[in-house]
Amino acid sequence: MTASHCSGVPLAAEASDEVYKLIFMDVGIVNYLCGGQWKDISEATAQVLVNEGPLAEQFVGQHLAYLDRGRPQLNYWLREGRANNAEVDYVISQGTHIMPIEVKAGASGSLKSLQQFMLEKGSEQAIRFDLNPPSKMMVDVKARSGDSVEEVRFELLSLPLYAVEALPLP
Repeated sequence: MTASHCSGVPLAAEASDEVYKLIFMDVGIVNYLCGGQWKDISEATAQVLVNEGPLAEQFVGQHLAYLDRGRPQLNYWLREGRANNAEVDYVISQGTHIMPIEVKAGASGSLKSLQQFMLEKGSEQAIRFDLNPPSKMMVDVKARSGDSVEEVRFELLSLPLYAVEALPLP
């Protein structure tokens, strides 16, 4: 999966071959390669599992690749700075509409990088996969842009991790 500036479509046109993240074909293989045993994982608490975030990202990524009709070209957004890195887990396009996707392994988590993406790219909608029930809400927050603070407003569709297969793609 390659990093892209995500300023327009096609997303791969602004992708960097030098900056990428690996997505395996199967979350079970990832777990096996990390030394995970089903018995240990099934009995573990959230405080014990150090790789639950990457496994949730892996799960969503492999399903997004499958949903993309066999074209596993996934992109993510990365902004590198001295003190203000930001990363959105996945960015997909539906026609000319660019849709950022954030993945959270639990029921809560910060959306600062997603808010930064929404501010910089002017997107109106975003998706979050987490452990909460489905919901749709308007997010209205303030985000830093350089030396100033600007208001960001967007619609956030939150879906449970298991619902990634229901995501409509073109």
